[in-house]
Amino acid sequence: MNRNVRTVIFLPFALGFLVLFFFGIAGIPPVGNYGGPYGDVLNAVAVTERHSTDVVSVVNFDYRGFDTLGEESILFASVRGAALLLRKQPSEEKRDPEEQKPGRQVPEMSDAVKVLTLGLAAPTILI
Repeated sequence: MNRNVRTVIFLPFALGFLVLFFFGIAGIPPVGNYGGPYGDVLNAVAVTERHSTDVVSVVNFDYRGFDTLGEESILFASVRGAALLLRKQPSEEKRDPEEQKPGRQVPEMSDAVKVLTLGLAAPTILI
């Protein structure tokens, strides 16, 4: 496909994306313009009720604590489910896999894999 054909195909999609993008942005309320009562109630009672110095800490650690606990339990359940699905089956231990046979010729690692491994070692250790 030459450049002109790609441009003809790209332009209508780009124009459609821009129209949808600006249509979406037009409906966003201004920053700091929250009309609900939740913020007003928290500002009035949170600091004195929880004996804290700021409302943000109260919301994160006290009021949203149960929400965070629920999210952590969902994460724990998903990890347990993945471990259950990916566990080693008894039938897998009986077979001698091809890559574990004695005398097997192991191919050497490519230079790209070596460079990528060395490049990702430091961020992995840091994380």
